[in-house]
Amino acid sequence: MADKQKSQNSKFIEGLTIGILIGIILTFGMLLVVENLETNLFIEKSENPESIQGIINKCSNQSLFESSECVRDEILTFYKYNDSNTGKDLDFETLMDQGGVCSSWADLYCSIGKEIGFNTKRITILMGDYNNESLGHAFCIWSDVINEEKGGYVILDQTSVTQRELKMN
Repeated sequence: MADKQKSQNSKFIEGLTIGILIGIILTFGMLLVVENLETNLFIEKSENPESIQGIINKCSNQSLFESSECVRDEILTFYKYNDSNTGKDLDFETLMDQGGVCSSWADLYCSIGKEIGFNTKRITILMGDYNNESLGHAFCIWSDVINEEKGGYVILDQTSVTQRELKMN
């Protein structure tokens, strides 16, 4: 009988120990979750740039590829597609607030790329006709000579950047 009592006490202590350990682990885990929630709720991940010049300053003095990614990342902080602004010439503040269409974003990318010092070209392509209306798409290309053996270009298309390196010789 004494052995049975010891066995029951041992199992009770073992169960209690496991319960306490699980409680500690769960409490610690919940504290981490709450801390991360508070941090993420009250700290803005990235701020919108205040001006085109701010984007230019931040993304200048980098390679063609690094600059294009930097500019795209800055644009993503406020990018909105808004087809009600089709055909409108939007200033930076309006584009930031209201959003624009592919041509609006292409114009912005080209103006920033030119200011940074790259060759730029806005491309407009005809996609076809739909409901008796011609549909097109616009994007911007930046290019630069990387060194005497290589050149490169990037296609900046709304929220994406496609990079290509070219052999010069």
